[in-house]
Amino acid sequence: MRQRRSQLLPMTGSNAEEAGGRETVDSSSISLSSKGKDSIHEIPTYFAFAILALLGMLYGGVFLLDKSLPSAYKISDENEYPDAFIAERAQNILKGLTDIGPKVVGSKQNEIEAVNYLSTTIDNIINDADDSYTITKDIQVTSGAYYLGFVPNGLINSYANVQNIVVKVDGKNTEESILINAHFDSVPTSPGACDDGIMVSVMLETLRKLTQTKREYERNIIFLFNGAEESPLQAAHGFITQHKWAKTCKIIINLEASGHGGRAIMFQSGPKGSSYLLSHYLSVPYPYAQAAGEEIFQSNVIPSDTDFRLFRDFGGLSGYDMAFAQNGYRYHTKYDNFKDLPLGSFQHAGSNLLALVKSLAEDSDTIATDDDKMVYFDVFNWFLISYSMLAAYIVNLFVCLASLVVAILSARNLQLGVNKSSFLYLFLTTLAILGSWVIAGGLALLIALLIDATKNTMTWYGSPIIVFGLYVAPIIGAFTGVMWIFNHFGPHKGKSLGTQSQIQMHMNRLIWTFVLFIATLLKIRSVYVIMLPVLFNTLASVIILLLKWQHTARKWQITAFIFTILPAIMSMYVAVEIYSLFIPITGRIGANRNPEMIVGLLTVLVLLLIVSHYLTFSVLVKRQYMLPIIMFAGFLITFIVAVSNGAFPYSGDRESPTPQRFTIYHTNRIHHDASGGIEEQSGIFMLNNDRNSPDSVKYELDLNDNYNISQDCEKYPACGMPISSARMIQTVEVSTWKPFTKAVINERISMTYTTKTLSTNVKQYSFTVEGPDHLNVFIRPITGTTILKTSLHDIATDELIFINHVYGKIKTNLEFTMDIQADNINKPLMDFVVSGKYYHLKGQETITKEFDEFIKKFPDWADVTPSLANYESYVI
Repeated sequence: MRQRRSQLLPMTGSNAEEAGGRETVDSSSISLSSKGKDSIHEIPTYFAFAILALLGMLYGGVFLLDKSLPSAYKISDENEYPDAFIAERAQNILKGLTDIGPKVVGSKQNEIEAVNYLSTTIDNIINDADDSYTITKDIQVTSGAYYLGFVPNGLINSYANVQNIVVKVDGKNTEESILINAHFDSVPTSPGACDDGIMVSVMLETLRKLTQTKREYERNIIFLFNGAEESPLQAAHGFITQHKWAKTCKIIINLEASGHGGRAIMFQSGPKGSSYLLSHYLSVPYPYAQAAGEEIFQSNVIPSDTDFRLFRDFGGLSGYDMAFAQNGYRYHTKYDNFKDLPLGSFQHAGSNLLALVKSLAEDSDTIATDDDKMVYFDVFNWFLISYSMLAAYIVNLFVCLASLVVAILSARNLQLGVNKSSFLYLFLTTLAILGSWVIAGGLALLIALLIDATKNTMTWYGSPIIVFGLYVAPIIGAFTGVMWIFNHFGPHKGKSLGTQSQIQMHMNRLIWTFVLFIATLLKIRSVYVIMLPVLFNTLASVIILLLKWQHTARKWQITAFIFTILPAIMSMYVAVEIYSLFIPITGRIGANRNPEMIVGLLTVLVLLLIVSHYLTFSVLVKRQYMLPIIMFAGFLITFIVAVSNGAFPYSGDRESPTPQRFTIYHTNRIHHDASGGIEEQSGIFMLNNDRNSPDSVKYELDLNDNYNISQDCEKYPACGMPISSARMIQTVEVSTWKPFTKAVINERISMTYTTKTLSTNVKQYSFTVEGPDHLNVFIRPITGTTILKTSLHDIATDELIFINHVYGKIKTNLEFTMDIQADNINKPLMDFVVSGKYYHLKGQETITKEFDEFIKKFPDWADVTPSLANYESYVI
């Protein structure tokens, strides 16, 4: 009888089971070569789509969770909760600040009205404070200069008479202070409600709560209300390098915004004493922090910077950098207004700041200054996980080792021998998995290039769900399509579907294990997003091994599936944050970058983290070929809608705006040549902030016959355009110049200089430049000439120097010396440009009727920042 059973159902490595009622699997009856028979391991086709639907629902749940905010306390709640941060009071403070309007450095609104408003508010808080506190207010007016090294072009940053309002609450140890910083100035046209008014109001309410009842603090608490951040990063430099209290500062809490509302993320900590800093951050009620965010920000892929850099580099401070980063569509636009900021955002930032400052101020321990780096991430805003790099090494390498050991043991149980055919099969499986990744990445790039070539980029900008159709669907289609080809035509003889699927699961995990190992050696802290899926898949495999479920039909599948869910949700949590940050950023990266490539490759990485661990189940799908077919069909429908202008990226809806940004300067240009000749031009310089500019408005603005800027790039510094930032050098060639009527600018710019011969080949120039409160100077040495140094900053170069000069309360000329070296110092040595920017009208400059009519031609979905400018070049 046994012999007859053996003939009918030959026992192989893929179905051998111990007796005793366990599920057994007949590999001969379920192999791929068996036609017309459903394998016991197979799952219905609809189940595969159910998994995708489940993943979509989980992503939606994570998205909603990411938008959740804490309940806010109102003033009427204060009697019941006397120690709580009162969001409504902070909101009332912000209302008064935003009612002033845009607060550009140098304007009356910033230098007088905002300073008076904040000073009065602070005086009221001091008057209401408990008598046990010593509280001192100081208004600093400061001037200075330093080098700000942006990538790829830095600048010399000169400032004069900018203002800081500083408040100090004395602690027992008057030689140690915690510094809290936020800025009250704003960009032109924006009321600056979130950037950075909300943080100013949060600081003021925190000051009130810290001083209204008697308690003792071990350290001073210094509140810096910074009046020149957008100019950029000037008042912070003035404080940390010159203020009388600066030397006592040991820890910085910098509060910023690159979005509008939502939750305030802690995206930088350190650079020293990170374990100490994070131990105090554990005291906050709503932890929201990601080491991945820190590494992304410090990689310079985000076109922004914060004052944290100044306190770190010029003051040697360590601490925290926190910011609102969601809904970046409103950032630096007219939509950054008061009424759309949710009260829960005040509560989130305020409760965290109040708890953190209390924890630091009441701590008498020595502030750690070790060079440790920490891995940290929050779990759905519920709690924070943090551990040292040493712990990360140990954990990550242990997970790598466990993953490898489990794979080897599983291979033995799946009857893979140590022979050529087994190694070849494992190699081909690995090649198929990696091939699916590469093809998916290549497909994403191809789609990005195709969409860009049809001039239909950023259709997902206003409706990010379109990313699912344009990129998620075809990428999943590529993953599953390649694996279907391998599963259908590969050398699987003698291997059941269950065996194939588990081998693919282990090889997929081993690929990620290798990535985890390399990233750990490279000290990449954000590698926890890889470690978690590898860890959970390894744990699932251990359970399957211990319980001997490898050859069951469903138990191993259910176990493996359950253990993918939590790491998938964690990966989705990071993905939601990344998308919410990067999609709005594509609206301000310049016309020279293809945002489709950014979003496409980002989607490939996100799906690799989430979906690749589910591909192991694709071989089990009854009609596996249906997966890529449906995915590509969904892509084609979305693609047709996208390229047929069915999905417009921009919206001027005030409830949910997704505007296109336009920075325009009505400009007068004057070029002085070496022989004394003068050439004058006037026009509109339009900085093209995204890929669709200026095509999106070329008909409305009659931009068909524009001047080719690139032809001036060799003749004049900065291509003859009045750029206001060194970062604009990258995009100026792809921007727009439209010849136009002359701008009315009565406050002329002027430049005078004297010279002194220092040696036979070195000449010193002394320059005085007069103009408006925002002034730029470009100096380009002529070939064979070298700038040795300037009095503003000790820099030696034969490349373009960009000087940014801003004055605040009192008009101040830019004065500096420069030593220049050449074989013949009696010939022309440099191109020298002065460019003035008029962001706020003082009665001398007016927007002409023609320029006003031009501005009104922009559609309602455009956010326009109009200014006046002049550009005057000299050959010296």
